[in-house]
Amino acid sequence: MAGTPARADPRYPAPREDEWWFTTWDVQNQVWPLSQGEGTIVAVLDNGVQADIPELAGAVLPGVDLSGGGGDGRTDTDADGFGHGTGMATLIAGRGGPEHFLGLAPQAKILPIDFHGDSSALSSGIRYGVDHGAGVINISQAVSAPCWEDLQQAVGYALDHNVVVVAAAGNEGAEGNPSDSPANCAGVLAVGGIGVSGQSLVPWSGTERQPYVTVAAPAEGVGAVLRDGKFHTSSGGTSSSSALTSATVALIRSEYPDMPAREVVHRIIASCRDVGAAGKDQQTGFGTIRPGRALSGEGLSDAPDT
Repeated sequence: MAGTPARADPRYPAPREDEWWFTTWDVQNQVWPLSQGEGTIVAVLDNGVQADIPELAGAVLPGVDLSGGGGDGRTDTDADGFGHGTGMATLIAGRGGPEHFLGLAPQAKILPIDFHGDSSALSSGIRYGVDHGAGVINISQAVSAPCWEDLQQAVGYALDHNVVVVAAAGNEGAEGNPSDSPANCAGVLAVGGIGVSGQSLVPWSGTERQPYVTVAAPAEGVGAVLRDGKFHTSSGGTSSSSALTSATVALIRSEYPDMPAREVVHRIIASCRDVGAAGKDQQTGFGTIRPGRALSGEGLSDAPDT
């Protein structure tokens, strides 16, 4: 989808042409003049973040390695060799570099929480993020299971401390369509995916169709800079959708630091554009997020209490 040509920001290189979501949202004209995420911390609960790549220069705080290995989360330990956590961090707070990849909230700080894919560590990871200043916790991970008691309690702990928890809805909509945690935990902002067909935004077919899906964000053809410092087109899915939604939360919390977490979520929902089936549906929720409108408050619709 074509957007208004982006104005240059002297702090960053021009965005990549394949960052279609950046152009669709007209980020440099409609978002960044209002907020770039300054003063916010986004906890990335994943497999660590490779802090020394140029796209994340100065963006990554010391975090934690929950395996007990003594690390601080600033090394990506993703077993697949690519670097899932790093990709999510660059989508959130990429600052440009040799790959010219820009995140949605480039002035936000990343708090890396490496849980080594151990689902039993998700709860302690959420609590760590809350206790170390995160305003939003991004969980671009999924476990095909009901939300277990300890995990629900951790989400409740975050909500009680005014922290937004965002999670990927899951990518197996065409492969069994399981219900995934932590997206299915009460109080989590669960994010489905969208793609582009011609000039139109469309639901992404891989999104799990579940009643917990609240909103949607770009999932198809998103790409990211991974652990090797290179841009990879293979990165995507609802992991990316979750990361971009967490970045939107950071933008809002930066612009409106006194806004309660519940109202931040309400504002994101109220600024969505309906996609797919009319009204709320199990693939895109209330529709695709629109960061510029969520920030400006322009044309907010009535949204249900959340």
